[in-house]
Amino acid sequence: MESGVLGFGGIIGGAYSLYSYGADNTFGTADDVGIGAWTFGGTNTVTLGAGSYYYTVLGGATKATNYLIGSQVTAVPEPETYALLGAGLGIIGFVASRRRRDF
Repeated sequence: MESGVLGFGGIIGGAYSLYSYGADNTFGTADDVGIGAWTFGGTNTVTLGAGSYYYTVLGGATKATNYLIGSQVTAVPEPETYALLGAGLGIIGFVASRRRRDF
């Protein structure tokens, strides 16, 4: 599972929702799955599985201000990365063993 932080600075008391894309992978369609809805209160943390997500923000400001909305996601290596690492180490081991035999 991937974990991330969804931070909202400067928006207290508003509301936001987190969604996962549905089968058609289209934003805002009827088959999208709601992950949860929260009220702004600083920082909320949600643990997510692999997939594509988007969030919506509802509410308005009564005065001019700056808002910060951001997501941080922990990178997870793809399986191909491990395969390439293993192949590279295998080649290095093979070359090292041949050099020992040649001397």
